[in-house]
Amino acid sequence: YGNLREWVSEGSYVLNFESPVLKALAADIRRSGKPVRAASFQMYPNAPHAYGIETADGFQVLHLRRYVEFWTKMIEAGQAKTPPQDRENRTYLLVNPAEHRPQWELAELFDPELLALANVRYLISRDRITGPGLVSLHQPETPWSALGVREKIETNLRANFTGRTHLYVYEYAHAFPRFFVAPRVRVLATGAEVLDAMAAAGRDEL
Repeated sequence: YGNLREWVSEGSYVLNFESPVLKALAADIRRSGKPVRAASFQMYPNAPHAYGIETADGFQVLHLRRYVEFWTKMIEAGQAKTPPQDRENRTYLLVNPAEHRPQWELAELFDPELLALANVRYLISRDRITGPGLVSLHQPETPWSALGVREKIETNLRANFTGRTHLYVYEYAHAFPRFFVAPRVRVLATGAEVLDAMAAAGRDEL
């Protein structure tokens, strides 16, 4: 019984963590020939990273401190409703949000302009995300948070045989190219001032 319960909940360690959706996205990125990043919601960024999809998420084992500061600024606006005791762990709340609902606004999760500046061309989520510039590339019939317990169990059981396909994938049309030449430069005194100025800037200024 214990082995059966573990298989149902954890599944095949190959197929349970394999995703035809992420595999197809990785192939599309390779074919494009352009370096782009992806960001994820409700999942660890290591999953797309394993397919060769470069992730922008700040929830990784090792990052430069400056990037962690940038990522923290990127998700700051979307964390206004986070209880103060949870704010130190707000990056993790993107992986496991305290609230479960079938639809989210992009601006509730990320600063859309900084997300674009970070060259994030794709977003991956288990629930629906809406916002300007988002183009749906793949979507299940029902968001994960709208499924009942029985439907979630059935979905996970299917994933044990076919891999995980219950994912929303969006292309973010506003993403900046990885490299570009800035026509003008502003110099500020500290790194914190730079991050604040970036967060306050519009798309044209960035």
